[in-house]
Amino acid sequence: MRIVVIALIVILVVTSFVLAFQFNQKAFRANRNLEQERYLRLTAEQAIQEAAQQKEDLKNNLSKAQETIKGLSRVTEQTQAYNKDLKERLEKASKAQEELEAKLKALEKKEPLNATTSK
Repeated sequence: MRIVVIALIVILVVTSFVLAFQFNQKAFRANRNLEQERYLRLTAEQAIQEAAQQKEDLKNNLSKAQETIKGLSRVTEQTQAYNKDLKERLEKASKAQEELEAKLKALEKKEPLNATTSK
């Protein structure tokens, strides 16, 4: 009877060691999987943060580009207005010159008559 009890105890102890070993292996695998998941999550979060930063940088660059375009548009409009003003002035000056030349010709026509009559 004593041998049966000792054999039963030995079987229970061996079974306990086997179960403990299996549990330890499962716990080790679960811990390794957890560490891999943490690493993947960490790298994914970093990638998301980098993408968000790039998005923000692109938005800022777009805003700067739009402001530059607005500024260039204003300069273009001002230049066009200045060119239009200069064109109008040139046309007025041309008309004034034509009028003065016409008056000068008219005066030249009148003056030779006066010069010949005064002799």
